This record gives sequence, C-alpha cells and structure tokens, in this order.
Amino acid sequence: MKHNEIEAKLKNAVSNAAPDVLENILHACDQKKGTVIEMEQKANTNKGKNKALRVCAAIAAAAAMLVMTVLIGRGSGHTPLYASDVAAIISLDVNPSVELRVDATEKVLAAEAHNADGEAVLAGMELAGTELNVAVNAIVGSMLKLGYIDELANSILISVEGMDGTDAKALESKLVAEVEAVFAQSPVGSGAILSQNVSDADDALSAKAGEYGITVGKAALIEEILQGNARYTFEELAGLSINELNLLAKNVSLTHVNSVGQASDKAYIGTDAAVEAALKHAGVARADATGLEVELDCENGRMVYEVEFDAANAEYEYDVDAETGEIVWYEAPGIVRGETGESGAPKPTAGNEIGKEAAKQAAFRHANVKEADVTALKVELDREDGVLHYDVDFHCGGYEYGYEIDAQTGAVLKQEREQDDDAGGKPAGTPDISGGSLIGISRAKEIALAHAGLSGEKVTELKAELDREDGRQQYEVEFRAGGYEYDYEIDAQTGKILEWDKDFDD
Repeated sequence: MKHNEIEAKLKNAVSNAAPDVLENILHACDQKKGTVIEMEQKANTNKGKNKALRVCAAIAAAAAMLVMTVLIGRGSGHTPLYASDVAAIISLDVNPSVELRVDATEKVLAAEAHNADGEAVLAGMELAGTELNVAVNAIVGSMLKLGYIDELANSILISVEGMDGTDAKALESKLVAEVEAVFAQSPVGSGAILSQNVSDADDALSAKAGEYGITVGKAALIEEILQGNARYTFEELAGLSINELNLLAKNVSLTHVNSVGQASDKAYIGTDAAVEAALKHAGVARADATGLEVELDCENGRMVYEVEFDAANAEYEYDVDAETGEIVWYEAPGIVRGETGESGAPKPTAGNEIGKEAAKQAAFRHANVKEADVTALKVELDREDGVLHYDVDFHCGGYEYGYEIDAQTGAVLKQEREQDDDAGGKPAGTPDISGGSLIGISRAKEIALAHAGLSGEKVTELKAELDREDGRQQYEVEFRAGGYEYDYEIDAQTGKILEWDKDFDD
C-alpha cells in the first residue's frame, strides 16, 4: 500500500466520526482526553501552527504504518497481518455490533462487524493499524452520526475478552472513559455505558452467541439478565437493542456488569400514558383504581408497560405497547387473557384458539396425506402481521410441507411444498446428503431476524423457502425493515448463516 493511500485511509476513519463531535475530539487531544493521535504537544497559542502539527502528526503516523508494513513484509487485502498476536477482543454493542482485535500495545489488528448495522458503522473505515482509542472514537462517532445512538436510545455495551485481572479492569476503565468523552462532546451529552470482562466465557456461551449472530459480550449480558428474571428467554432478548436490555436490567441485579449513566426511555409513551390507555380500555376512572403498579417489561421480544390495578373488587392486568400505546394483552373481569388489536377487540389467543390437534388435521386434509405417513411433524402457535396462526411443518412422500393455519377458524392461510431430500423423507434412490432432519422454515426465520436485530413485528414481507445450492440444503429468508431489504441463506440442518445481504429498499 502506498504512503498516500495509508494516509487517506487513516483520515477517512477519523472523518467518519459525527461532524459535531470530531473537532471537539481533536481539541480534547490537546488536553490528553479522548486522544485521537497520541503525541507530545507543547503549549502554543498559534492556532495555525497547532493545525499544522496535527496534519504532520497524521502524515507521520501514516508513514510509520507504511514502514512497519514493509519491514514485516506481510499483509494483503483490507486486513493486514502484524507480527504481534491478539491480546484482547473488544466488542462495542448498541444494535450495531463491532469487534476489535488488538495486540499488547493496544494497536488494532482487525475490525469486524457482527451484523448489518455494524457494517454500516464501519463503512469506509480502515482501522487496522490504528491505535485502539482512535478506533473507538471513530466507531462511536459513526454510531452517533448514523443515529444508532441518540437521545431516544443512548446505551452502549463495552466488553473485554482475552485479558484477566487488573489488566482487563484497567482497559475496561480506559474504554469507558474514552466513550464518556465522545458522549460529552456530542449532542447526546451523556449516555449509558455498560462494561464487562468476559474472558471467562465458556464454550456454551460462545456457541449461543454464534447461534444468534451476536457478540459474546451481548450474550453474556443476556445471561446476566436471565439469572435475575428466569421468565425471559434468550431468544426473545437476543433481538433487543442494548438500550432495551439496559432498561430491563434496572429490575435485576447485575453481578459482572458495570453501569454508568441512565438508559433513555424517551422513545416510549411513559408510565402515565400507559396507565391511561389501560384505564380507558377497562372503562375504569383513575379515582376508582387502587393498587396501581406499572413496570416497563418485555413480552415476546416486544417492549411493553405492565399495568396492574384493582377496581370494584376485581383485578385488572394489561400489557401496553411501550411505543404505540396499543393494548396488546389484557386480563379483565369476564375476559380471559386476550390479545387485542387497535380496535381493542380480543384477538384469538391461548384459551380460544382451535388447538394444535385441529391445526395439524387441517393441514393434513389440505395436503391429502395420512398422519401415519407423516414424519418430522412440528406444530407451533405464532403471530405474523397481527394474525395468530399455527405453523405446521412436516415431511411426507418425498416432500416437505409448511402450513400456516388460522388459529381461530382453521383456514389455510399459506402453504408451501418443496421436494424433500433429507434422510427422513427423500424419494427412493436419492443419495443421502443431508445427514439429518431440517430445522424448519419457522426456525430459519427466527435465526435471520435475530441476526438482523429485529423482531417479527418490525418487518414486512417476511418469507422463506427451502432450496438447494452446491449440494447443500438451505433456507432462503427475505424480509424488509427500516428502508432496507434483507436476504439470508441459512443451512437447513445446522441453522448456520451461510450468506446474508442488506441493501437499500428501492
């Protein structure tokens, strides 16, 4: 790589910081706070000379990187190799997830995005070879610039992996200070920072992180929350942002996670509005409600306010969507645990749906198959586009079937049939190349959504189908969300993400 190319890449990395933040970061460099390029600088009131010194420093740093690359004689592509080994892995999680591998001198060896939003944050940056503090400033600045961190969601998780004892604590504290400095110089003003040392993460936790396409740091935070509230599931928390997890963490005791600042709840309607929505739906005046309790919580990957109160010797319980104020669940006198739409009328849910047995029989009748001939049967209650339905998946006669059955009427909402080449149902004479049963269309959708950091309620045009490519069975999952189109290829047996893409939705 030429000298001017390295200089340009270094400048480009720093320029990705939020415009409102960058100049303050450079000024803080003079004070040795949030250092962008470490150098000794003598006091000088001549602004023109100071600017010249900064330019020279950038050129000198670029030249040093060039000399080091030549001397080592290694490296190619966008991630050069260095003689030093990885001393630590630093992960920065918001919803974008980014990992930095650093050596013992806190030099960045490689930067890697863990999801599509992380790729957006790193776009245009060449951080390999830069100092860790420079990389952190650039990444957090980019998150601010792109709106991943703002007044509505101000939390970030910093995780240190690969270091133990005082060294890990020292680096953790240093990184927290760096991020605090960037926050202070931004329009956000202050943020909520969670930090932890995950060097003792076991194989099970690492496997969990890989399964859901998240960092080990985020997986460790989720496990901490689960220990304090076992009614959550790892799956529903994996799709939440760090700010949402931070808000949930208020209700539990985090043993291994340090916290600075307060997570913002400005994106939500607030407790007063949630109470008013519940009381209005119940037809109860506020003066008549007693024992009122409100708590921000998560239900099925959705942030809600849990509202409970008594009135006229009866108990009322409500789940109110934290963003929209919609009543999504309630239990009131004469009504058994109903989920509602915008109209407030109960939707079919546990207690009034047709049941799994009726759902599978409806699918068998439509497919014209006998239950005795069916293998790999799976029936699950699910919700898509506001409609409660049963997902019925099975193998029969050399085909894989996927059905969506209306949970209230038993009507067939959707059906798919694909040639089944797996060991449990392939046509006679077909070579066995699958090696096991398939995870199913529903599970493939879940894996893709978790990797993208989205819940089913936040996406549209979600579809999946079984396909074969290069002798491998895979699910192709597609959906749209937030102005983007997502495409995933997921191994049909293992659930591993083989390939994924995120493009602007034209």
